[in-house]
Amino acid sequence: MFNFDNADIEIVLQATSELLVFNYVLSPEVRGKKVTVQTTGRIPVDDIFPVLLTILDVNGLAAVKSGNVYRIIAKQGAPQTPTRTIVGAEVDPALPGDEVVTVIVALKYVSAQDAVGLLRPFVPAQAALTSHRDT
Repeated sequence: MFNFDNADIEIVLQATSELLVFNYVLSPEVRGKKVTVQTTGRIPVDDIFPVLLTILDVNGLAAVKSGNVYRIIAKQGAPQTPTRTIVGAEVDPALPGDEVVTVIVALKYVSAQDAVGLLRPFVPAQAALTSHRDT
């Protein structure tokens, strides 16, 4: 089970990082943030990190990977933070669903500007879509 009632985010991160063995740095504006998590039953180890990313997301936070360290920051600052870049149309299915990444996709049948217009309704408010004018 993964249960925390009004716990400091630092406690949740420490417990998760010890279990999954990952490094993190907590941004000063995130310290003292309280979270509540209630689960039932056993969570498979492979599902624990995605659960952590969901906890961060619903609390306005994000985990941005930088080398072998995750930076835990406010979600509104995530788009301006250097992130992992993926080049190509295929995103690795092993990539956690809530991880902040930059994806560069080459388009074949639509202009970049048209693609931005088509995709914008599906992009969360804190994400950004851009296109290169001449493509």
